[in-house]
Amino acid sequence: MALGVLFGLWPQVSQACRCLTQPNDTNLAQALRTAREAASHIYFARVQAADGLRSGNATVEVLEVLKGELAVGTRLRLPSGGGGSCAYPFKKGNDYLVYAHGGPTAVRMCTRTRPILADDVELQWLRTGKLPATPSALRREVVTCKPCDLNAVARAPALFQNDARQAHAARRAFWTQGLGSENGRAVAVGQSKDLRAFELVQTPHEATDEKCRQRIVRRWCERLAPLSSKAQFPFRCINPGPEEQVCDENKDRVSKWMPLESMTTATCTWDDPNAPSCKLSKKVQPRPGPHKASAPLLRCSLPREDTGWHHCQVITGE
Repeated sequence: MALGVLFGLWPQVSQACRCLTQPNDTNLAQALRTAREAASHIYFARVQAADGLRSGNATVEVLEVLKGELAVGTRLRLPSGGGGSCAYPFKKGNDYLVYAHGGPTAVRMCTRTRPILADDVELQWLRTGKLPATPSALRREVVTCKPCDLNAVARAPALFQNDARQAHAARRAFWTQGLGSENGRAVAVGQSKDLRAFELVQTPHEATDEKCRQRIVRRWCERLAPLSSKAQFPFRCINPGPEEQVCDENKDRVSKWMPLESMTTATCTWDDPNAPSCKLSKKVQPRPGPHKASAPLLRCSLPREDTGWHHCQVITGE
C-alpha cells in the first residue's frame, strides 16, 4: 500500500463531494452562457468572515450585482466549508464571483463560483457581454524524475491504526500515518525491520499539484509512544534525532515543453476560463506551421496524481 493509497483512504469529509462534468462545459462560450442562464443570482463579493470549518458559514459583502434582485453593500451569510454537503470553502479576505441557484444564499460547489481578481475575464464578460478569447493552440509539458516512494523508503508494510498497533506490540516492521499530517506535509511513523523507531515527513505533499516536487526526510526516534485509541493517529515519535534527506524529486527533475499542437487534440472543461482542465491525446501531435502561436495559448501540465486530466493555463503569448 503506497503513500497515496494510505493517505488517500484516511477519512476525509471533503472527499464526499463529487462534481460531474456537464456536456456544455467543453465549449467556453456555451459554458458561460448556460451558467448565466441557469443562475438565479450572480454577484461579485468579498468574504468578511469565515468559520474555517468543514461545515460552517461565511459572511460576504456584495460589491457588484451581475444578475438578480440584490443591492450592492448587502451582507449575506453563506454556507461554507467544502465538506460532504458540497458547501463552498470560502476564505476570509478573498473576492469571489458567486453563482447562486434558487436565491442569493443558495451557493455550493460544482458551480462557477470561484475566487477572482477584479480584471477576471469572466467578470468582464458578465459586465460587457464580450466573450474571452479562445486559445488557438496548446503546448504540453512533459516532466520526469526518480519518484519519492514512501513505501520504498520505509521498507515496511503500510498499515492502518489498529493493525499498526498490533504490529508495534508484536515487534514487527510497519509504518502508518503520523501526528502532524496536514495539507503541506505527510507524516509517517513506524519501526524498521531492525525495530528502530522512525518518522518520515514528505513535503509539499498535497500543497502542490506539480509533478516531481516531493521530498522526504527521516528522523530516528528514541521510541514510539502509543496514543489513545480514540486519537486520530496511533503513535508519537519521542525525542526525534536530526533530519536526514532520503529522497528529493527536484534533484533529477527534467521538464520539457513539447511542440505546438492544435486545440483539436484537447477536450477541456472551462469551469475557470483562465485555467481549464483538459484531456489531451495520448501522443503529441505537432501542428504544421509556425513554431510560435498567436495569443492566447494554452499551456498544460499533468498533475502529481495522474488522473488523465492536464491542468492548463491560458497565457497571452510565449
